This record gives sequence, structure tokens and C-alpha cells, in this order.
Amino acid sequence: EAPNLGAATQRGGVGMAKSARHTRLSIMEFHRMLPDVGPSGGDELPRGPSGDPGRADGTHKWISKWDGLPVVVSELPSADVPASALVVDTLDAFKEALDLVLDEYLNGFDPSEAARCILELRAPQFHFYILKRCVLRAMDEADRERELIAILFSALHARHILLPTDAAQGFHALLQAVDDLCIDTPAATPLLAHFIADAVLDGIVPASAVAAWRAEFSSHPLASVVIEEADGRTGGA
Repeated sequence: EAPNLGAATQRGGVGMAKSARHTRLSIMEFHRMLPDVGPSGGDELPRGPSGDPGRADGTHKWISKWDGLPVVVSELPSADVPASALVVDTLDAFKEALDLVLDEYLNGFDPSEAARCILELRAPQFHFYILKRCVLRAMDEADRERELIAILFSALHARHILLPTDAAQGFHALLQAVDDLCIDTPAATPLLAHFIADAVLDGIVPASAVAAWRAEFSSHPLASVVIEEADGRTGGA
């Protein structure tokens, strides 16, 4: 479903009407509804996690335009970024927008564009849901799409969009729901273990989080299986 775009937006003096609830938008169309604000970094894929644990949460590098002139603002806190015309202030609205971004990403494989779309939603309070939603989607997809989703996690992490706390919260929610997941997806436990292991090895989730889950879910048989398999994949890293 297309995101709820709220009131008509103004871009270049042209009013854009509210999107119908079931209208499908391409990422290009999605961006035409937004101001020209996006993180720098180009289209090159990240080669791994940022390795910058001291960087403040909610901080990004931006290239923007004011009165037609390019202005580079470095290390600008998210709270100071000019408000986007697209307001996503509920979890349901964020889910809809994220599903649209994920559909387009899996079709076109442009992690930079997907990252920009997510960032422009200006809803960091819902970023914890990115990982959960994407892993759930991966469980219904083939290996190619699962690999692309893993690449997206690395791209979002490198851009400081998917923070370790967000990723850990998403995995925790999946571990809590693993019994139900296995009803619809019998292979849910190895798939979840694979994503957790990759996240640990890529530095997206700290190994300390997995250790905490091991203690918390010790009496939960399926969650314990997931954690044990993830440990086996990482060598207990």
C-alpha cells in the first residue's frame, strides 16, 4: 500500500494531491513528493559497518538546496533538518511507507535510494521496526531477496539510519514471536539465526545483545535454538 501522504504537497509551485490508499508509487514518484533533502555519500554501496561507535544518534551529513543554491551542512542533528512535506507520525503510516520502499528496493536494488526514502520519512522513532518488517518479508522471499535485505541492513547501518539499538529491538521482537513465525514459516528459526549472525558479524548488533537474549530466552525452546544457531555461525563472537 502507498503511504498516507496527508495534505497536498507543494513542490515548484505545483500542488500534488493526496495519494489514493492503494495507489502504487515508484521511488522516483515518491521523491517528487518530497523536498530536495538527502544524505550525502553518493550511490556507492557501503563496504561494511561504519565502525564509528562514538557518533551521536540521529546525526547525518546532508546536502540541501536553499533558494536554488547548494548548501552542504555537515553533522547536522536530525531535529534541525527542515521538516519534510511528508509527515509520518504513526507506526501504521511508517509500515505502509516502508513496504513501498522495500518493494521498490527489491525490484530495482538501489540501497542508496531506499536509505534516502526511509530517512526522508523523518520518523527515527519507528526505525526499530525496519529490521523486524524486513526480516518478516525475507521469510516469504527467495534467497536472492533475502541477500538483498541483508545488504540493505548494512547500507542503513553504514548511514547511521539503522542504529544498533534499533536492530537489537527488532531482533528481540522477532525472538519473542518466533513460535508464531514457525507456524507460517517452518524455516523461521534458521532464517532468523542467519540474520542475527550476519548482523553480529557486520557490527550491526553487538554480541553483548545476543548474550543477554541467551539468558532472557533460556526457557524458550525455539528462541534458544535460534540463539544457539546464531552463536554457531559467529563462533560465539
